Parts: sequence; C-alpha cells; structure tokens
Amino acid sequence: MDDKTGRRSFMAVLLAAPAALAGRLFGSSPQAAQSNEQTARELIDAFWNRGDMQFLTKRGFDVNSTCEDPFLQSAGLQNVKVGGKRAAYRKAFPDLRFSVLSSSNAGNVATVRWRAEGTHSGQLGNLKPSGKHVVFNGSSRVTIEGGKISKITSDWEHAGLKNQVGHA
Repeated sequence: MDDKTGRRSFMAVLLAAPAALAGRLFGSSPQAAQSNEQTARELIDAFWNRGDMQFLTKRGFDVNSTCEDPFLQSAGLQNVKVGGKRAAYRKAFPDLRFSVLSSSNAGNVATVRWRAEGTHSGQLGNLKPSGKHVVFNGSSRVTIEGGKISKITSDWEHAGLKNQVGHA
C-alpha cells in the first residue's frame, strides 16, 4: 500500500493503527498478540481433545488449582481441580470433541469461541447417562502474562446442555 514516493498511504496507516494502539495500550506487540491467540486456540485442542495436561504446565498454569464450573457444581461436584474437570466431562462424554470457531486477542487476553459435541453415555456427578448426542457452544478467555497462562475463564450454554441431556 505504498505510494510511488515510498510513503505509506493514509489508508495503510489508518488500517494499521488499531493493532499498534492496542499494543501500546495493553502492553503487547502484534506478534505477541498473534502468539497469545495461537496459544489459546492450541489450548482448546490440547486440553479437551488430546488430554495434554503438560500443555498447560509447560506454560505455567497450575492444573491442580480449583476451577469454578457452575455446571459441575449443579451436578453435585464441588471443588474440582482443572485436571479433574476434564476427567469428569470425559467420563460423561467419552467422545467429546471441541472445535474452534473463531479467536481474537485484546492485549494479553485471547478469546476463543468454540463448539463441543459428544454423547452423554457416562455419569456426571448426579446426572445419569442419557445416551443423547449433545452440541453446545462457548468461549474461553485465556490471560497470558510473560508467556505464561495465568488465568482461564469460560462461558458456555449450561442450561442448554442440561436441557439436551434431559435434566433441565
């Protein structure tokens, strides 16, 4: 988008401004933002699809920390650790598969929109197996500071999942 004089056009400068401004405001370069976004995308596949807990530990995240999960809590499971969360969902949905729909980044927080689907063929807390195939959407926000994952928060369709397995 350079003009004949070698200067950047007004439009090129205008289009580059949001990324540069975000980097200055939130303390990350466009390269760091892209890296954070890629890490967040890889996290979904590594944790949920492959069960690779080392993906998290290599990036400084404590898999023995207790996670807040309202769905597990509503199923009677309290004080579940991150590793136990995956195990509980895998037991209930052995064929559970996550797909990344989109991702974005703002400073040191990358957001991944995802879809999960599987068959409810195992016990999940007090929820008995329904044999039903379920599909639900959600998003995860991954905070990365100094190249390390410091926080993961997720929002998804809890009520929709309960309704699909017949426990609304």
